[in-house]
Amino acid sequence: MSAELSEAENTHSIESADSDLVRDRPGSLWIVWIILVPLIYVLSIGPAARLVAMPNINPDYLVVIYRPLGLVADNCPPLKSVLRWYIDLWKS
Repeated sequence: MSAELSEAENTHSIESADSDLVRDRPGSLWIVWIILVPLIYVLSIGPAARLVAMPNINPDYLVVIYRPLGLVADNCPPLKSVLRWYIDLWKS
């Protein structure tokens, strides 16, 4: 009888561990988005700078899109120098 109870407890703990994993996966996804979206935004300034260098592209909308990044860079000189280097890398 105790062997049956022990087996039932093990089965229950396995099922509960599986349900914990399923529950944790969607919760863990927001961490990826919090890291990935800002990273893509910052890195996309390079290709945007290349687009602005093209003759038929209007830079007005890109200025609006990247204004928050520009404001942060204006207040953080190390970030500003890294962004300038990255933008120059894409322009050449």
